[in-house]
Amino acid sequence: MKQTGELYRNQFSEVNMPQFRFIGWLLSLAGGFMLWKLNPIGFILFVAGMVLAFFREGIEIRIKERQFRSYISIFSIFMGKWKPLPEIEYITLFNERVNQEAWLLSIHGNTLDEHIKVALVLGNHQQIPVGIFKDKEMAVEAATKLATQLGTKLLDYTTKDQVWLL
Repeated sequence: MKQTGELYRNQFSEVNMPQFRFIGWLLSLAGGFMLWKLNPIGFILFVAGMVLAFFREGIEIRIKERQFRSYISIFSIFMGKWKPLPEIEYITLFNERVNQEAWLLSIHGNTLDEHIKVALVLGNHQQIPVGIFKDKEMAVEAATKLATQLGTKLLDYTTKDQVWLL
């Protein structure tokens, strides 16, 4: 997360899962070896692997200009169209559980992941996600700074009873 007085940038962690980065590095190594052997297909494998290894997705908010964009980034080149930031009712923190199941013949695997999500809440309960955090303290700190910079309220919905922090 990068947060200054003018820019808020947060990378969403679930997109660049370690297995995709690992596959990207393997493809790059295979492509590099094939290029060393003068096989032109190695170039395609190398580039595809590098894209997989360095692909990122997230959100950026320009505080002063009141603009935001969902970005994709490859090799630290950020791409995405800037849009005007709509009127924000408040910012919320809430727990999110992600369950992933995998089946292979008779073997069953189940992975449960919990994290804290920070979102801008607009009218009609629409949300723009702006952060995913493993640690509650980091989520509260980032949400508090963002709420202060945007001049809006902050709702903590991570406990049984909701609490207005700002």
